[in-house]
Amino acid sequence: MNQLRHALRLNPVNAYANIDAGYILLLLKRPDEAIPFFREAVRIKPFYAKAHNNLGAALAQTDRLEEAIFHFSEALKIKPDDTGVRNNLIRARAERDIRSRKMTPNSTGVISMRERHVDPALDRGPVDQSGR
Repeated sequence: MNQLRHALRLNPVNAYANIDAGYILLLLKRPDEAIPFFREAVRIKPFYAKAHNNLGAALAQTDRLEEAIFHFSEALKIKPDDTGVRNNLIRARAERDIRSRKMTPNSTGVISMRERHVDPALDRGPVDQSGR
């Protein structure tokens, strides 16, 4: 992380370094800290689907579903065949709909965005807590 911060000090308009820094923070379960990096990446490269998807993932993990849905939608406009982004958008909309009906995730079988790892770059499915 220190190397990325150094790279960003040298070249603050490096969208890829911002994305990498945000991604590391998501892996460390620090989505609130990742959001500014992803926002900066979107500002620098507004037509980069991965930047929007990563920002959406961090926002979803901090329960900012409407904003997450917006960024997942933007990513799909840019890259319409990306199934990982499409899945993230579907999950975020489902979570929003569940909350708007004041239903619990367990009663519908839908896993909440906080309980399920939303992978910003690649959707690999739920994280295996057993270490496998």
